[in-house]
Amino acid sequence: MTNNEFETPSNFEDAISELESIVSDMQNNKLSLEDSMNKYKRGLDLANFCKSKLDAAQAQITVMQEDGTKKPLGQNTFPIE
Repeated sequence: MTNNEFETPSNFEDAISELESIVSDMQNNKLSLEDSMNKYKRGLDLANFCKSKLDAAQAQITVMQEDGTKKPLGQNTFPIE
């Protein structure tokens, strides 16, 4: 994989697992500057992948209203009384 390619994880869980591994590697302070930068870039790609998966999941979630209608989960889903 070159620096400009993004190898897409197979799923959200794999992406989170790889992100956790990257954080651990970077916290150990045993990486060269170049390796740190590559892992940082990979981490950003993975974080964006995870965000897009979470956004897609949120878009699919609906909340059943008292009148039996469904409303997408989001702002003002639960009125403050």
